[in-house]
Amino acid sequence: MIRSPEIFPRSLRYALLANRVVAVLSQLKKNQLPPDRATTLNEAIVFLNDTLEGRELSKSLEVSERAVQQAAAYGEAIRAISLNVSAGNSDVDQELRGLASIAKHLQQNEVVEANEIARLESFFANVREISLTQRNSIPEKVQYGM
Repeated sequence: MIRSPEIFPRSLRYALLANRVVAVLSQLKKNQLPPDRATTLNEAIVFLNDTLEGRELSKSLEVSERAVQQAAAYGEAIRAISLNVSAGNSDVDQELRGLASIAKHLQQNEVVEANEIARLESFFANVREISLTQRNSIPEKVQYGM
């Protein structure tokens, strides 16, 4: 049995991450270099990669603590993308890969167009808003096997 005690619900963790990412992206759009840029963008990349892995794990019906976390991240990403389909790609996988690519370029101090930064910022702003509006914070409990 896998148990994941929640001191902070997953939705709050996602909202906090998304808020940090939005703050860093806002500063980058103003040509400022926030001191937490690299770590925050790395966390954003990990979140985006987890969402892509969550899709695959959901398809395979794998049940593990990590699979549950990644599938939950994928669910948040789908909802965030659906709020802003016109800004990017309507294919969730392609959009997530594109957003991860933007974040990687930013992390490596490469030049990224302002509209691409805005697209990434919009995605994480949507994740933040969706996560903050979730009302149920039931402790996670996943059971499998004997």
